[in-house]
Amino acid sequence: MAKSILVTNEGIVIGYSDNLLIIDENTVAISPNKRFAKSAYSEIIEMNEIPLDYQDYKYKYDKLNGFILNENSVEPQEIVDPNQLREENVALKQQVQELTEKQALMQQALDDLILGGTL
Repeated sequence: MAKSILVTNEGIVIGYSDNLLIIDENTVAISPNKRFAKSAYSEIIEMNEIPLDYQDYKYKYDKLNGFILNENSVEPQEIVDPNQLREENVALKQQVQELTEKQALMQQALDDLILGGTL
């Protein structure tokens, strides 16, 4: 099945679709909720295959060499579970509280030693 890729003036592939829909002369849709204005891309190219690890903006495309890794592409960051972050935050706050209490006890012992001469 032919795939359509959207390519910018710089050759960056910004999207692809198995079922590209031309909304009007200025807008195309590559999925029901992903549309591009004509100003975002310069060319629509039809092809049979795309790289298995394809991601938008990861590749450039030129007609002589095909897909080329985009040297300015950044790998997406791992999505962090907010619940895990909350749990880690609670654990860190507990550690801070424990250290603060130990520090207060040590300070009291030092004060007693200095002021009283004994522990």
